Amino acid sequence: MEVVTNRVVTMEVELFLHGTPKGYNFIGKTDEFSYCSTFYTNQNEDEKIVVELRNIGNITFCYYTYIKSKNINSADSRPGGYVALTVRLDNYCRDTIAIFFILKSIYKKHVVGNFVQEVGDNTKYIVESLSSKEGELDNMMRTLVQLLSMQIPSDEFTKIKYEIIPGQKGSIQLSLLDCADDSVLNAIKKYGKVSVSMSYPTVHEEELQEKFKREREGLRGKLYHLKETLDVLSKKYEDAQNKTVFLKSQNDKLTVCIADLESSIKKLSKQADLRNEIAQISVPLLRINDLLQRYGISPSSQQPLPLKKQLEETLENRLPSKKMTSLTFLFSSIAVVLLLVVMAFQFVLLFKDNSLPVETITTDTIPEKLFIKEKEMLSEPAVTNFNNMIINIREYHGKGPLQYDKEYTLYISSKGHYNQPDSIKGLRWECDGGEIYHNGENIARLRLKKKNGPIIITCHLPNGESIVRSLEVSSNENTKVPYTDPIPKMKKDDKSIPSSKKQSQASYRLKG
Repeated sequence: MEVVTNRVVTMEVELFLHGTPKGYNFIGKTDEFSYCSTFYTNQNEDEKIVVELRNIGNITFCYYTYIKSKNINSADSRPGGYVALTVRLDNYCRDTIAIFFILKSIYKKHVVGNFVQEVGDNTKYIVESLSSKEGELDNMMRTLVQLLSMQIPSDEFTKIKYEIIPGQKGSIQLSLLDCADDSVLNAIKKYGKVSVSMSYPTVHEEELQEKFKREREGLRGKLYHLKETLDVLSKKYEDAQNKTVFLKSQNDKLTVCIADLESSIKKLSKQADLRNEIAQISVPLLRINDLLQRYGISPSSQQPLPLKKQLEETLENRLPSKKMTSLTFLFSSIAVVLLLVVMAFQFVLLFKDNSLPVETITTDTIPEKLFIKEKEMLSEPAVTNFNNMIINIREYHGKGPLQYDKEYTLYISSKGHYNQPDSIKGLRWECDGGEIYHNGENIARLRLKKKNGPIIITCHLPNGESIVRSLEVSSNENTKVPYTDPIPKMKKDDKSIPSSKKQSQASYRLKG
């Protein structure tokens, strides 16, 4: 059909209605039956218009197809159908938006109610064949020609010489809002077919979508990187948990070990307390032994093991460790009793022989002397014969008094070797009333001090015995030294020595 627009433009117009009332159906000029059947696809899209150029003979036609395929059901309620109006022009209309709304108005006015029924978003055919109302196509054609003539200026139509090159035909989607000017024509020349719809994104929206896509890919990359980091941290956390469990087990073991060590320390402390009690007991016993040997009561002159060590071995082997606390109290009581016995024994001896000064026993001096004696007895070799040893003073030969604040040399020598000191190591010197230095060798240096009463010089021998020499002090501060031989062994009932001579002797021996 030829149409003349309001501006005297003559062009050929054809209208086709096709769809799926009950399978594919078509009304209109039959030479476009095959072309219209290409739209019979299950696309399920909103309304759109498809613009395409085709050559038929020597004429290039432009096709505008308004199609709906979303929620279209056939007459027998089968989904997946479509309904479409196709306009074929021998001119190209630049105003694609106007063509879209013209075809949509024809669809609303003539197709709906005659061929389909719309209920909400669903569309259903009410005829089983489009040809049953083929006369309605003429009414649609008149409406189309009227709208084209009234709404589209003639300068929007133009003849197109266009050859479709095989292999270059394609398709592109454009938003209806981007169809101004020659955008659709340029797209058709490039792709061959253009689909235009309000549901398609605009160019700006596509740019935003592309930007969003890039950002989303970047976020996905970061998310992947974060996931890898999380996996590494999770592995480290798991390793840390395992290490924590291991360290906790080690800490539990150390706690048990510390508890065992504390228990051992308590046991050792109790044993140390027991050894101290043994030492306190051994002190008076050793003193009693010295006194007994001094008076010849000791049954044996052989050098035994230190009494302290014998007591320690005996008590440690026979006393169980569980009674350590009660033993400490027991040994303390025994030590006090023995100390009282020793003091009483010394007091008796003092009355029996007042010419022999006895060294006073105190709790402060006995342990120290006891341990020094024991150390010397263990470190020095045993000497079997010191009976002939005496204390000599080198600068004094028995003539004249000794002077205060003057130094004298002390040494030990045997009888017959008065001027020759014996080579004895491990000697320990003491002087009550004088200062002794250079101690520990076989000779010592002595400086006398002013003192009321006798001056007593003591030399402790390596075998535990001691040689004592007493010097009397006169009223004119001159010290007279009576020379007497030491008594090798003195017994309590020794009657071979006259009483007067016992009073004058100033050197005697104590066995330790």
